[in-house]
Amino acid sequence: MNVSNAKDEHLEVGRAYNPVRDVILLFLYSCTALFAIIANTLLCKIVMNNKRMQTKTNLLIVSMAVSDILAGIAIPGQWLFCSHALLFSTAGQILCGIFKSLQIVTYFLSTLTMVTIAIHRYLGIFHRSEVGIVRIRFHVKAAVISTWVIAVVFVAMTAVSIKIFQYFTPKEIITCGVILEFTEPFDSKVVRKTRVASVLLGQFLVPLLITALLYARIGFVVFRRQIIGESSETRSKRLSESKKKTILMLIVVLVVFTICWLPVHTHHFVNFFWKPKKKLKGYCNNTTSYFIMYWLSISSCCYNPIIYYIFDDRFRSAFQNIFRITTQRMRKTTPSVKLSDTAPSHKSESSKPSETSESNV
Repeated sequence: MNVSNAKDEHLEVGRAYNPVRDVILLFLYSCTALFAIIANTLLCKIVMNNKRMQTKTNLLIVSMAVSDILAGIAIPGQWLFCSHALLFSTAGQILCGIFKSLQIVTYFLSTLTMVTIAIHRYLGIFHRSEVGIVRIRFHVKAAVISTWVIAVVFVAMTAVSIKIFQYFTPKEIITCGVILEFTEPFDSKVVRKTRVASVLLGQFLVPLLITALLYARIGFVVFRRQIIGESSETRSKRLSESKKKTILMLIVVLVVFTICWLPVHTHHFVNFFWKPKKKLKGYCNNTTSYFIMYWLSISSCCYNPIIYYIFDDRFRSAFQNIFRITTQRMRKTTPSVKLSDTAPSHKSESSKPSETSESNV
């Protein structure tokens, strides 16, 4: 097994190499990883530290946040495990392949959890009895375990002929390559096309269609539902605004998911199926446009905390409380240093009478 790198004849490149591009990309990857880790960790902390926040939906959100944290960790992790120094051995390629597969698992997890949340919301609205009891029981632990198992098994079945980014080569900061290629008895071309089709369907198209249909049904019913028994017009307006905010949040989740993943999946579909390359063995794309599409897709691990902060009052209040406590702690530590620096001058003036009194005694 060997790694196909920038010397491969099937490497698709853009213009002459410019290190500024790679520096900017590393900066974007760093910001993405840092924000994903911090924001999603805070999200988990908010839910797990407040029993009232530990609803079934929020526990699913925590599962998604954990996968997004792992996605954030996987970004800088690949700088080490997929670095030029480690890729020229079988063990190095296996480590890189494991870490790359871990990253793919996290995005499958996030997508499957998004679908699971949509199903849970759908059951909560359409399978509820007249007294408000859900007729179909929804087991959160079973749902979380199922999403993790499905994601791991799905990615493990396609963890060969992996297209990776190779970091810190002698000539380039970032380039691309294909590792763990098989020639016999498997055809690498068939394996890669199968893998691309599986990811396209399992991680994007099917989840997008299911979630869109469920949320469309939910939105249609919620908007048409009459508020029965409302004696207060103010309360009626408040509930109406709350419903609109909920529907808007669902729409934003789908739009953000589509914006992040549509470009890169469209690119793969065109290159592997619509206008396939004659030789896919060792093929990888090193163009700036592809790197930007790739960054856009991996940045999807950042946006859920922002969406919940904007559209969910409880999450926004909890985030603001954390920010307030953090700011107060910073203010307490900073002034204390300044006071300690200026304290001697004040003490010297105020302590003179006491010193004279002590001397008189």
